[in-house]
Amino acid sequence: MKKEVASVVRCEDGAMNYGFSNEEAVKFIAQAGFKKVFMSFQNEHLSGGGYRKYLKLIRNSGLEVNFVHLGYRVNSGIATIWEEGEAGDELVADYLKDLDMVAEDGIKMVCMHVTKSNKESPMSQIGLKRWEKIVRHAEKLGIVVALENTVWPGYLEFIVGNIKSDNLAVCYDSGHAHFHFKDEYNFDAFKNKIACLHLHDNDASADQHKLPFDGTIDWDGLLTHLKEVNFEGDFTSEAVRHECYKDISPLKFFKLQKERLEKLQDLYNS
Repeated sequence: MKKEVASVVRCEDGAMNYGFSNEEAVKFIAQAGFKKVFMSFQNEHLSGGGYRKYLKLIRNSGLEVNFVHLGYRVNSGIATIWEEGEAGDELVADYLKDLDMVAEDGIKMVCMHVTKSNKESPMSQIGLKRWEKIVRHAEKLGIVVALENTVWPGYLEFIVGNIKSDNLAVCYDSGHAHFHFKDEYNFDAFKNKIACLHLHDNDASADQHKLPFDGTIDWDGLLTHLKEVNFEGDFTSEAVRHECYKDISPLKFFKLQKERLEKLQDLYNS
């Protein structure tokens, strides 16, 4: 079955696009020929942010949302989910509200971080129970929860190895694996579990979110691993138009993004 390719729309104003608005991004993505996007938002139900505004714009532009990236609470910190105390309980309650909200909109998959970038939280039973509460709520709503590899190793194995659910999956982030983990990733632990992708490149010195083939990732090797774990989802980009792409127009950037994803897709299917 041929996979789709998808771009990314940030629901935080001005986030990660150089020289154009998020509203313009939706327009350019559609003009570039994409059919799908994934969406990312922070603290949506608390801040009255742009998720539903952009969802309406996306759907009116003829685009489909393949999954939504729930907020990872940059300020308050998802680290609290692993710790004793009310903050972790409140965080889980927020995530349950997020799940209810996206379920109302017919979204069938969410992506989530499991740790804070600057804090390696202890893997704990209280954290595991909280993740199970999130997953069981997602089951009732018919939503898949895909956990993303971020900075610290072992957390995905700990959660997926201890919570059994067809609604618990993994989001593979190529840029994080290359920069943070030097491409060491336990694919064997996630056979039939990788449900979605964040595809972007870097030179291993930083999480640069470049287009595939503009960094040093071994894409042939990665595609081989994805085949071995029976990946069947979309080829979804998380590359963004930073200043390094300022000499090409936003529309050309998204057309190039689509070309790169289709190249990966063709290599995967060959």
